[in-house]
Amino acid sequence: MKLNYVTCEYSTNLINNGGGAKANEDIVKILKNKYSEFLLPIFDSKLTKLSYSFFEISKNISNLKKGNIFLIQYPLHSKIVLKTLLKNLQHTDFKVVIIIHDLLSLQRYGGNPAKVKSEITLLNQADGIISHNEVMTKWLISKGLQKSVVNLELFDYLTNVEPNSNLKLHKRIYFAGNLGKSKFLNNVKFKTPMDVYGAYPPNNMINSINYKGKVSPDVLPQLLTEGFGLIWDGNDTKSCSGNFGEYMKYNNPHKASLYLSAGIPLIVWDQSAIAKFVNKKHVGLTIKNLDEIDTLLNNLNINEFKNMKQNALDISSKVRKGYFLKRALKKLDQLI
Repeated sequence: MKLNYVTCEYSTNLINNGGGAKANEDIVKILKNKYSEFLLPIFDSKLTKLSYSFFEISKNISNLKKGNIFLIQYPLHSKIVLKTLLKNLQHTDFKVVIIIHDLLSLQRYGGNPAKVKSEITLLNQADGIISHNEVMTKWLISKGLQKSVVNLELFDYLTNVEPNSNLKLHKRIYFAGNLGKSKFLNNVKFKTPMDVYGAYPPNNMINSINYKGKVSPDVLPQLLTEGFGLIWDGNDTKSCSGNFGEYMKYNNPHKASLYLSAGIPLIVWDQSAIAKFVNKKHVGLTIKNLDEIDTLLNNLNINEFKNMKQNALDISSKVRKGYFLKRALKKLDQLI
C-alpha cells in the first residue's frame, strides 16, 4: 500500500506565533487520515541545521515506505533543510507537492529579482504547486514556474466553534493579527467600534479601538460574533502600503479564513487579491481606504448585509472542515 506524507515542523522552544502556526497545524489535522507526518525539527543553530540536513534527512526519507504524495508546507524555517529534502525526494517515487503559505521573495523582499529567481528555482523542483489564488498563480508563471499548479482559493480554519447565525446587522469591526506590523492602527479616524486582538499593539490608537489582548487562534472564533472582520496591512489608512501592503495584491491572508470560520463578512482593500474572492462569493465589502468605513456601514442595506452574512456562514461550514485543501489536492492529483 502506498502512503502519503506531509511535513510537520516542531520545536520545544517555538512560541506559538498565531496565524502561521495555526495554518500549518490545520493542514496536518485535515490530512491525518490519509497522510502521515514527516517530522522536521526546528533548530536555532546553523551548525545543527547543516548536520541534520546532511546526516538525518536522507536516512529518514530512505526509511519511508513507497509512497504517492509528499506534501511540503512552504516555506520551511530552514532553507538548507528544504533544499536537502527536495534533493533527496528526487531519488524516490514520490510525487512532490508544495503548498505555499507565503512567498518570501514578495512578502519580505518586495519582489527582489534575485530572491524571486531563487524561490522559483526551489518551487520548480516539485511536481505540483498549490498556490493561493489565480493572481498569485499568474505571477508565479510569469516568473518562470513550469510545474502544474492549482489555486487553493482560501485557507481552511479548523474550529469546533459554531458561528453566530443571527442575521442582525451590527456596526462593529474586528481586527486580529500581528499588530506590530499594523502601524495603520495609529492613524485610524473612523468612529465605528473596532475590537483588536494580537501582540505588540501600537501606542496611539483612538478611543473607538478596543484592544482585547493576545488570544489563541483556537479561541478567537468564539469571540467574533457580529459585524465584520477587517483585512488591512501597512502604515497607511489611505492604501495598503509597504512590502506587507503590496503583498496583499497576491496572497490570501489567513485572517480571512479566521473571520469566515466565525461566519462574519469581510471588509478588505479593493486592490487586494482576496477582494476578488469577496466579490465573487459576496461575503463582504471592498474599500479604497479606511476613511470610507463609517459612511459605508451607515448606508448599508440590511438585506445586502443578510446576504453577505448568509454567504459567510456557508463558507464557514467549508473552512471548518478542510474543504478547500481537500479540493485542491484532488485537482492537483489529476494533473501530476
